[in-house]
Amino acid sequence: MQIALASRINQASGGAVIAPWQVDDLPETWLDAFRFSIDELPSASMAMQKIRSAQNAWLASHPTYRKS
Repeated sequence: MQIALASRINQASGGAVIAPWQVDDLPETWLDAFRFSIDELPSASMAMQKIRSAQNAWLASHPTYRKS
């Protein structure tokens, strides 16, 4: 498990920053942050992009928005 997690952390970091035997030395909050950035951030970013797109379309369709 540490090998896979170290590999994913290194891949997300763009280089060799941690060895598998060092994974247990990281605080759990850092591991959670890496897991989130690797596993959930791409889908969360896509969801936010869809929300912003829908919001911008709605605002653009409003008859008085930025039409002063």
